[in-house]
Amino acid sequence: MANQQNKSATAIEKQALEEISARHGVSAEAVASLLAALRTGGGRMAQFNHPELGGMGQWSAGMLMIGEFSNTVLKQKVQAICDELSKFVNDNPEHLDTAKKENKKQGSGARGNERLTWNSFKALKPIGNEKWWPDSLGLPGSVGAQNEIRYAYFPASKRLAIKENSQVTIFDTGTHKIFGVSQEQGENNSLVFESQLGRVRTLELTVVEKA
Repeated sequence: MANQQNKSATAIEKQALEEISARHGVSAEAVASLLAALRTGGGRMAQFNHPELGGMGQWSAGMLMIGEFSNTVLKQKVQAICDELSKFVNDNPEHLDTAKKENKKQGSGARGNERLTWNSFKALKPIGNEKWWPDSLGLPGSVGAQNEIRYAYFPASKRLAIKENSQVTIFDTGTHKIFGVSQEQGENNSLVFESQLGRVRTLELTVVEKA
């Protein structure tokens, strides 16, 4: 009975991948990579890296960032695929536990300050006193928080604002297009941002202002 159920689940998944692939004009491999990422994220978020999907990217409900930052057509396509796959994962949760166990196993093998916990940026809806960055920066493309540290990314001006306690520090992100953030677990407990060039620590960025 269990084998029959697994075969049935595999057949359903294969059919879904083929249909989504054909509908959006991308390979089944690209769709499968997104599906695996969504399962790791419990169907609520995904961190992926595939050339057909704009390179490195990150998705959560209401938010999407891809490496090809200005390609709005591709961004809409990836958003649609993520939305469909998220529904599929939530409607077919039989593989979620396995994905979570594998993710936990991989994380347990890291050592000291190299162990990272990943978190997505959140879509910005500024109201009232939620705005804590200088007016000169305008509206960020994305914001988020890790424990007591808050951050906001301004892609147009290539600026990253970080607030820790009452101190706000503004960094020049240069050629980095930031789409996510991790946090090192250890004595430093510092932030590590994800960009199309890989991981970048704030120590590697130039400080342009402190407020």
